Formats: sequence, structure tokens, C-alpha cells
Amino acid sequence: MIRNSQTMVLNMSNECLDAPYMPSNPDVRLDYYEMNGINCYLDDESGKVIRNDLKKYGANGIHYIDNGNYHYLSLLFLEMIEEDFTLVLYDNHPDMKPPAFGGITSCGGWVLEAAEKLEHLKGIYMIGMESNLIDELESIHDKVVYVKAYRGGKWQVQRRTDDIMQEYELANNDIIDALKGEALPLAISLDLDVLKEDEFQCGWSQGIMTSDELKSQVENLIENHDVIMIDICG
Repeated sequence: MIRNSQTMVLNMSNECLDAPYMPSNPDVRLDYYEMNGINCYLDDESGKVIRNDLKKYGANGIHYIDNGNYHYLSLLFLEMIEEDFTLVLYDNHPDMKPPAFGGITSCGGWVLEAAEKLEHLKGIYMIGMESNLIDELESIHDKVVYVKAYRGGKWQVQRRTDDIMQEYELANNDIIDALKGEALPLAISLDLDVLKEDEFQCGWSQGIMTSDELKSQVENLIENHDVIMIDICG
């Protein structure tokens, strides 16, 4: 179950408030659309302001974080978790690129930053990305224990065994089965670009999942695991 169902909207662009995934009456709404240094990259000054605001509410709850340009906001919530946990990431992109400009936080590298900096993050399950984007990584970070990616419209699964990523038959290693033995609480981060273009449209390349598949899997995770937080962006 999810520990806290409080909903929070972070309005970063002032363009997504009417999106179908946004709640019309969230418990908390924070507006940053007039702030500089936040689009795709988060500079230090803006990051300090947003972090101080988020500390008032903590990591627990359901967070709607605008579009994918601001997916790095998941990192700011993960930083506040003070116990060991596992990240379940739904995204058409692995978001594990090294930063192009020093150590700046970015929408394309926040997962790598989380893996390298967060002591309490013990494992990462990555679902929904294009296989060629996984191939482009210099290596799959050792905190990544499971990858479900697609190539040519077909799913492929890799799981870490004895520190080696090995490919498995999908039928026996879908995300629900893969997480059955996971005892740590979960943080779930959803980028809706995992969905097929005829079900959802965004400004990035998109995946092959259906909304029914995504909904069913997330509901199963909530039902069968201790969920600290859920982030949603589109």
C-alpha cells in the first residue's frame, strides 16, 4: 500500500495543469514556472529554493511533476528518504547520461546521480525503455538489478545475477514476478512517455506500453508492496 495518498502538483511550465494525468484539486500545489534555471537542467540556486520548499512536506505521497523536462524532481524527493529503498522507474529513457555541464542535475541524468549519491537507494528496476538507449550506456550501473526494454516492438528482460546482467525469458521475469521477493519499500517514478503514442502524446520519443498495462502493474505494486511515494510526469 502507499503510505500517504496526499497529492502534490509541481507546476514548472504552466503548460500541464490541464493535462489528463494532473489532479484538478491537489492537496498541495507549488508554482515555479517563472523561475530560471529549471528547464531540463536544475541550477544550484533554483535547486536550493525547491529543496527547501519540499522539505516542508517530505517524500511521502503522490507527486505530479509537470512534463518530462522536469523528471529530475524525482531525485529531490528521493534525497529525502531516510531508509533503505528500491526505485521502480517507468520511462522510455534510462535517464542515466553523465552530465554534459559539470555536476548539474538534469532530466537526462538524474537516475545516474541518484544511483551514485544516494546511500539509501539499494536497487533500481527500469521498465519501458528503448533497447538502443540502454546499449548507448557505457555500462549498466551496479545498482540496476532489472531492465525491461524493447527492440523492434518486442520486450527484452535483463536481470543482474552474480553482478552480471543476463537476459531472461520474459514470461517468467516480468516486473511483478521480479519484485516478489523485494522486501525494501518502493519509490515509484513514472514518465508517461512509456506509453504508446496513440494513447498519450508528449514531446519525447515514446514506448510501446498500453495504459492498461501500466495501470495494472502500478496497482499491483501498490497492493503488494510498501510504497513510499509515486512521481508522475508526462
